[in-house]
Amino acid sequence: LSLLFDFLKNHERLGIIYPCSKTFGEINLFNSKNIIFTWYLHSTALLIKKDLIDKIGHFEKENYFNFLFDGDNFRGCFSEMELILKSYSNEYSVGITNKVFAEENESWLMKLSHLIKTDSYESNLDKYLTEGYSWIHKKFGYTTHWQLYNQIKLSYDQYFDWYPEDKIYTF
Repeated sequence: LSLLFDFLKNHERLGIIYPCSKTFGEINLFNSKNIIFTWYLHSTALLIKKDLIDKIGHFEKENYFNFLFDGDNFRGCFSEMELILKSYSNEYSVGITNKVFAEENESWLMKLSHLIKTDSYESNLDKYLTEGYSWIHKKFGYTTHWQLYNQIKLSYDQYFDWYPEDKIYTF
C-alpha cells in the first residue's frame, strides 16, 4: 500500500492509482517510470487521493447510498469508469503501476456461490451487465458503453492538452 501512496504523493495531479494484474495487457507497456496514465480501468483495487474525493464526493447528503459511488448502480458495473471520467474532468489523472500487483480470485463466485449465498457466476455476470447498461442509460443517456468510453477518452485527451508535461506517462 505504501508504494501506491508514494505514487499519489509524488505526482501532484494523480488522483487514482491502481495496481496491475499479471493478466492485464498493460503489463507489457511499462517503461522505467513504472506508471502509465490511462483512460480505462477495470480493477478491484484502487487508491484515490483525498483531494479528488473532496472534489467529487457528495458531502451534502453523505450516506452509504450516494457518497463516492452511485448507489443506483448496485453491482458497480462501469463505476470505475465513472470515477475516471470525474477524475480527468477535474484535472486529475489516473494511473496504473507495475510496482504493485493485485489479482481477483473469482473462484468463490464461480464454484461456491451457494456457500456465500449469492447468484451463480453466470447469473451474476448477466445481472452485472444488464444493470450496468441500464444505469449508464439512466445516468448519462448512453445506449452503449462505447459512448461512456468515448467521453472518458475525450476528457483524457483534454487533460494532456492542459498538462502536456504528463505525456511522458502515456504509452
